[in-house]
Amino acid sequence: MDTGHASFTRARLCEQRNPGREVVFHLNPSTIKIGKKAEYREQPTQAAKNASRPSFLGTRAVDLQFSLLLDSALKAGRSVMIEIEQLLDWMNPTDTSRRGSSPSPPVLMFNWGEFRVGRPRQFLGLLTSVDATCTMFTPTGAPTRAEVSLALKAAPEPAKGTNPTSGGVSARHAHQVIAGESLATIAHGTYGDAGRWRAIAEINGIDDPMRLPVGTRLLLPDHADLGSR
Repeated sequence: MDTGHASFTRARLCEQRNPGREVVFHLNPSTIKIGKKAEYREQPTQAAKNASRPSFLGTRAVDLQFSLLLDSALKAGRSVMIEIEQLLDWMNPTDTSRRGSSPSPPVLMFNWGEFRVGRPRQFLGLLTSVDATCTMFTPTGAPTRAEVSLALKAAPEPAKGTNPTSGGVSARHAHQVIAGESLATIAHGTYGDAGRWRAIAEINGIDDPMRLPVGTRLLLPDHADLGSR
């Protein structure tokens, strides 16, 4: 695992609809397992010398599995249960979905610099497994180190013109805020129109555009989807 460098990029998980709700990995994963399965149906043929050709049924979503180390020595000595509880909570249906007919957990973004899986710039998926083993504690019982194994399943990409986050806008790109940026400068650099900052604020649930912490990840809708904004 990498421990630190001037160009060190920390891996993180955050909610697609609320990028500010995140878990930043204390140490980046040393291995990532990427998997995908195809489904076939085999039909036995009586008295045939050779097996019949399997019928292709389709493919399953891409799976992502990795392990990480949470160590409070890198986070001012506080308990790592803050991160563990957030990971566990992401396996529960969101409050908004509970009020509807189809309760579902939030779609998460796995963001780690140049790591790419498929066409999206970030891996979008649902957290399917969390396994945390606490290995170090304070004298009062607070866990200060934990080995965590995670598994995610890729979320289906929304159809063009639809988006799970807001009124039909397709959030196709992600942007990480750097020092000196504002919603207006990001909108100007992305769309050539600083006035589009309102669309960015709306899709990311930003109430105060003047408070934009460095490192915040924003979802940026396609230019073609901003006509109604």
